[in-house]
Amino acid sequence: MVKLMNKITLQVSGMTCSACSLGLERYLQKQEHIKEVAVNLILQTATITYESPLTKKDLMRFVEEAGFTCEKRKNKTLSWKTFFVFLLLGLFLMYISMGPMFHLPIPDFLHKETSPINYAWFLLLGTIPFLFYGIDILKSGIKNFLHGTSNMDTLITFGVFVNFFYSMYEFILVLMGNFGEVHSLYFESSAFILLFVKLGRLIDRDNKTKAVDTIQNLVTITPKKGTILKEDKEVQIPIHEVCVHDKVFVKPGEVFPVDGIVLEGKSHVDESLLTGESLPVLKKEKDKVSAGSINYEGTIIYEALKVGKDSMISHITKLVVSSLEKKSTIEKTADKMSRYFVPFILGVSFLVFLLHFFLHDFATAINYFVTTLVVACPCALGLATPLAMVVSVGTLSKKGILVKNSDAIENLSKIENILLDKTGTLTTGKISVVHEHYIDKNVPLYLSSLEKNSTHPLAIAITKKYSDFVKVKNFKNHSGLGIEGKIDNQTYYAGSASFLEKFSLKSPYQKEEKEYTQKGYMIVYLFTEKEVLGLFALRDEIKKDMVDIIKELQKDYQVSMVTGDNEVSARVIASELGISNVYAGASPEDKEKIALEATPSLMMGDGINDAPALKTATVGVSVYGGSDVSADSSDIVFLKEDLSLIPYLFKVGKKTMKIIRENLFWAFFYNIIMILLASGFLPITLNPMIASLAMTFSSITVALNSLRLKKISN
Repeated sequence: MVKLMNKITLQVSGMTCSACSLGLERYLQKQEHIKEVAVNLILQTATITYESPLTKKDLMRFVEEAGFTCEKRKNKTLSWKTFFVFLLLGLFLMYISMGPMFHLPIPDFLHKETSPINYAWFLLLGTIPFLFYGIDILKSGIKNFLHGTSNMDTLITFGVFVNFFYSMYEFILVLMGNFGEVHSLYFESSAFILLFVKLGRLIDRDNKTKAVDTIQNLVTITPKKGTILKEDKEVQIPIHEVCVHDKVFVKPGEVFPVDGIVLEGKSHVDESLLTGESLPVLKKEKDKVSAGSINYEGTIIYEALKVGKDSMISHITKLVVSSLEKKSTIEKTADKMSRYFVPFILGVSFLVFLLHFFLHDFATAINYFVTTLVVACPCALGLATPLAMVVSVGTLSKKGILVKNSDAIENLSKIENILLDKTGTLTTGKISVVHEHYIDKNVPLYLSSLEKNSTHPLAIAITKKYSDFVKVKNFKNHSGLGIEGKIDNQTYYAGSASFLEKFSLKSPYQKEEKEYTQKGYMIVYLFTEKEVLGLFALRDEIKKDMVDIIKELQKDYQVSMVTGDNEVSARVIASELGISNVYAGASPEDKEKIALEATPSLMMGDGINDAPALKTATVGVSVYGGSDVSADSSDIVFLKEDLSLIPYLFKVGKKTMKIIRENLFWAFFYNIIMILLASGFLPITLNPMIASLAMTFSSITVALNSLRLKKISN
């Protein structure tokens, strides 16, 4: 029986730290027929690759068994309104329990000295609501511990229960008349531990929401309905019912529901969420429009070409989300450390308990045991890397830069060499035929007919100038050299001078070729196996501001041009750009070898010829709208041809790694210092309430530090 492989992404609720996500990952990986698992703490998802005997229900059951839920359940206790109600109750508890220390007025019937039994009952009854308020934390802690996936909730649960049941023991002694034990009641500590954990969860939730808002905007940007024209009548239908070739009608202020090409009308369109371009773009007949763009002043009728998952916005969303599902190297390292964090803290806490038990007494030992458990924060360690990565990917996507592989963010800080393809990358790619020489009037017709089958920028320029075509058979692409095809039983070839040399043919246009290449023109020959039929000289323009961009990059990196063009032509363009290091006449294999030898390198290109180099380079960058092969081979995709974003890309990459290192340092430094203070062996000590507040502060610091990435300017 053939086992079918399936892949599914489940929404998971209840994960609060890296110990949670790691525990769930390990539990799922243990299950038979599950082949691969990637759990994302920030997006709260689990992407699972599994074999056919398993079903979605089985997977959801496994998630439930591990202590989490598979649907977004609204947590009624996790709201600011509920928190403030419990905060008021908690402050009242604290006032009654700690008021005498500061000589504050306390009613006699609740004073621990004058009415110890009433005071004990008040603390117990006032704490019980907090146990229900934090029931999700306590249930998660117990469930995870039983399944061997201990996390922060496990530490909190241990601390709360030990503290609560010890206080219950002291409470019974008070009821039995040992009124001196009233000073050993710590019920309010359990209450405040849960209260501050909830505070941390609320702030953490809001910060995570801010971090993923750009990604969520991508998912929800398209409207739920679209208007199509049927028999010249406007009909509004759900977006999933819009079909390819439907005529879509978009009024001013509406969002384009699918990708397509304009048939009628003219209007400025806001594509900022897709490309990062802040200025509206004029769209008219024959222009392409993308789902998610906003129509401004005019009415547009356009033909639907890509709908649903095939649309540009769906493709972008898939790229962004998939990049966050893959963990970077530094994130995997942090995860390995997090795996041992909870068992380590449990061990340290028991050691602290034993030392204080033998050196002091049981009450003191319990107090420091609980404080050590509660102060440790795996959340800060777990959030340090993924939250910064999510903010970084979201920040770049706002500028029209899509990160397909989160390792690329980390690798950007290692780059020493930048390799840039010429045509379509350094130059506009808007090439035109400038000169032509041929022996027969049919030569342009044969050349354009061959080039019609190619997507190379030179081919597009040729077919734009010569728009008549005849049928071509047996078309073949010779990567890095040219193309061939059969017309009327004769095989024709079109390509560079290097392609011509492979057939040992001598060009009758050598003088013209030399003159044009010295001026930076690109040469295309049309020939048969026996003779050269014509020469065509084409020229491309350097992109705007490219000279300044290259100059800025050269301050920190070795910048090289890598092109398939001949040496003379390449040198002309390189000279204009101020690039001294040029690799000319490079085949796809040559480009791949150059990228490997230049490691650590960043390669940027937009053609099929660049695909091997993009894959080999430390970081591969392609331009959306270029070759699909190059986009698939790259780590990062630019949605617009604006290379001024390259310095910005490096800036964000370096800043991201700096913030991740700061986060990891803070997480480790905090835990070391706080555990030492919580252990009770230093002059300054903590109690469980302060410990829980300090734990919350640690996560908040890491989250706020990560959110600084959103403010990086271009």
